[in-house]
Amino acid sequence: MATEGDKLKTDLLIIGSGIAGCAAAIIAGEAGLDVIVVTKSADPRRMTSTGWAQGGIIYRGEGDSPDLLAADILRAGANLGNEPAISQLVDLGPRYVEEFLIERLGVPFDRTPDNMLDITEEGAHSIRRIIHVADITGKAIEDQIVAELQKYPNIHVMTGATAIDLLTLSHHSVVPSDVYRSPACVGAYVYVRESGKVESVLAKETLLATGGLGQLYLHTTNPNGARGDGIAMAYRAGARLLNLEYIQFHPTALYQPDADRFLISEAVRGEGGVLVDRHGNQFMQKYHEMGSLAPRDVVARAIHMEMLESREPCMYLDITAKGAEFIKSRFPNIYAKCLSVGIDMTQRPIPVVPA
Repeated sequence: MATEGDKLKTDLLIIGSGIAGCAAAIIAGEAGLDVIVVTKSADPRRMTSTGWAQGGIIYRGEGDSPDLLAADILRAGANLGNEPAISQLVDLGPRYVEEFLIERLGVPFDRTPDNMLDITEEGAHSIRRIIHVADITGKAIEDQIVAELQKYPNIHVMTGATAIDLLTLSHHSVVPSDVYRSPACVGAYVYVRESGKVESVLAKETLLATGGLGQLYLHTTNPNGARGDGIAMAYRAGARLLNLEYIQFHPTALYQPDADRFLISEAVRGEGGVLVDRHGNQFMQKYHEMGSLAPRDVVARAIHMEMLESREPCMYLDITAKGAEFIKSRFPNIYAKCLSVGIDMTQRPIPVVPA
């Protein structure tokens, strides 16, 4: 990281410190580039969507193939997915999980007694292909990836910093004729909370890895920083935005009228949990052949419809049939959270709503 007057200069500016931003920083740092990572949090491991993820990450299941995974993704997305992007994901995703997360970072994914990866199931998957770290997979990944990032002296993390606008020649150049040039990003304005100042960070390349926009909604399981900042900055800089209407609602957030929503992982359904009404009746089979393991949009709409028809404020997720020992060992974080609000998920169903 260099300075030019009162400006910071770098080869690559990355806005966001989740798995995408940190992975990009590590690869760039390994190649010898000077990198600045901007994160809103005082700790780059916190306030990321990655760190809040629970259930697991796609790997490979028995009898799995790229074609089978692609078919599952397309079906779950109502056949509206970008097929070239899906093709790249299914070809490279499991390989990168193995090479980067397992072998390089050493993420401590759960294993069976014979030391094989413990592979579980989640909604809309036709086979079991999800690996996990108990029910805190995202936190485990984030901890390992930030630890790896901090090994590189050429990667600099600006904590407590919020990118507020992208620097573009057409908007910010002192040369009047630059307004007629093609859009080009040369960095960002970054507000640093500790100093109360806005810093100009100049970069040869700028990468947005800013997560989602769940905090724009009343009910969300996203961290506080998920406000859509990156989308807004890209739009102001002239980027083309697509498919903004496709906002995913997770079907099962813990329902507590006077508390923030807490995600109840899809893995709970993958391990045998079923959705029921307040009388204990299952209802998902009338909406989808996969029942409680249907795609998220189907399950979220079904819960919403059941709530409207019954005039109930929530539905319920019941995994009591799996037994207390299994539930406590497989979902220790979710169990503790539910218990803290007076719900013993080993004894009774969890009240849930989409968020």
